[in-house]
Amino acid sequence: QTPIILFPLPEITVQDRPLPERGSVAVRADKEVMTLFGASNGAIAIVLDCSGSMAGKSKLITKYQEALQALQQVLEKLPKGATVSLWVFGQRTDQAVAEPELTIRRLLNPVRWNPDNAAQMQTLMAGVKNLTPWYESPIVSTIIRAKADLKDAQGFKSIIVITDGMDNRFAQDARLNPKKLGIPTFLTETFR
Repeated sequence: QTPIILFPLPEITVQDRPLPERGSVAVRADKEVMTLFGASNGAIAIVLDCSGSMAGKSKLITKYQEALQALQQVLEKLPKGATVSLWVFGQRTDQAVAEPELTIRRLLNPVRWNPDNAAQMQTLMAGVKNLTPWYESPIVSTIIRAKADLKDAQGFKSIIVITDGMDNRFAQDARLNPKKLGIPTFLTETFR
């Protein structure tokens, strides 16, 4: 004989909702840690390529116009209070220059960024929209200058480079690269 025990209703029922498609993590920390490493305490130096190759068309707009759209998207997503600076290179100048390195300039000094401040965004975007792509691309030299903006920053530090290509000036820059290093090696040693 085999005894049979029937349970017409379960004693325990577990019902689970489907997991969300995307997850997130909330991190809590002491005030001192958040003060030091919080998003609003970071510094970002942006390098924008305004060299002649950026005048080339991609679809119906120029590469430079695409770069400006990317720049605006980055600026809109930055945390409020982060320190931001903007460097450009390769733009046309009032007078011809012998070396494209002479076009490198900081268009925005380090400033606390507020993505909700429409005037701050409009002023910066108006400044970059007035530039005309022209010379070659001293990308590495510009990155090294932008690095100085991060020297004394607390919290996270980042350099964002918006470009369509590669540096075509670094190999011949004896002042910046006297050892004739490749770009990856040079940047690794410089940022170590």
